Amino acid sequence: MLPKMKFSRLRACTIRIAVGVAIASYTTMTIADELLVAGTRYQQVTIDAFESTQIAFTTPGGEFKYADLADLEYLQVDSLTNLRDLNSAENHVRNGDPRRAIPLYERALRLAGGYWPPLIRTRIIRAAHDAGDLNTLATHFVQLTKDSQHGAVRAAAVLSREDFPTNTGHPIKAIRILNAAIDGAVSQSSRVLNEALRFNIAIATNNDQSVSYAKSLANQPLTPDIATRSVYHAIAGALSVLASAGQRDDAIRILDDAFVAAPKELLPELLIARAKITLDGAVSDADALRAASSAMRIVAHYPNDPLVPEALAITAQAHERIGRTPTAIQLWEECSKHASAATHLVDLARSELSRLRSNS
Repeated sequence: MLPKMKFSRLRACTIRIAVGVAIASYTTMTIADELLVAGTRYQQVTIDAFESTQIAFTTPGGEFKYADLADLEYLQVDSLTNLRDLNSAENHVRNGDPRRAIPLYERALRLAGGYWPPLIRTRIIRAAHDAGDLNTLATHFVQLTKDSQHGAVRAAAVLSREDFPTNTGHPIKAIRILNAAIDGAVSQSSRVLNEALRFNIAIATNNDQSVSYAKSLANQPLTPDIATRSVYHAIAGALSVLASAGQRDDAIRILDDAFVAAPKELLPELLIARAKITLDGAVSDADALRAASSAMRIVAHYPNDPLVPEALAITAQAHERIGRTPTAIQLWEECSKHASAATHLVDLARSELSRLRSNS
């Protein structure tokens, strides 16, 4: 029989070993972050940093990778216990309930430290847009643009091109927040970004200042650091609004200047704006053909661009206008079957096909 003292020491030693193994196992198990980036799932990774618009992470095999903020669809953070609210918020967004996610994101924001606050803020902005919560969207977007380090480029990355939901809230307070930010803009980049969001909100809510906001945005110098697809989309939309409001010459002049400065990969946004403006103001067959030519440049030179279905639709409308019904039918058919065509565009294409076929 072992003496009592020796047994106690042996038991203590055993306990210490067991606890050490348990802690080691727990540590290993909790480093199991997860990312869904542009349709690719990364599991059992460790998120290491948020650098500009890039999320740095390490794979289980030790490989160091980056995920672009604009491509981030979902994340789970198991390596930090104070971000459990972030995980819950992400799950609510994933399940189609972004409004319920917002207070959880905001609580996670208050508890987070290091590089996490700006990353969480970008997730709030996305959720607020999807929920139609304009006040929350404007508040956090403005705050992000004020961040002296990478704030503008991150805001440009999360400015959405998507439509607001049908239950979008009233815009008055949100526009007031953005107006104050524009008046006190810390940089030209932050001014353009806040003007872009203000214009998007005004158009979505049929605000009576839409034309005024469009003119202001369209005339702002655009700095290279925020030359993103979403920013150019807003500017192109502003030019279309100006043209529709009777300021077509101004819109074309600004559009021509924008073509000179725009990065090649962003030209489809400007081409679609030129096609719309030209077709809307067409007074001759030649005008309609010029509109079709601008649109078909997207189809020919940017075949994988998300604006291809819309370009096909505009070209179909142009050909119908000059009496080329068979060509219009062919283009509408291609539009209706295009893999990236939005639901509303597919519905429009089918409706136009039915009408044209019944009349031919």
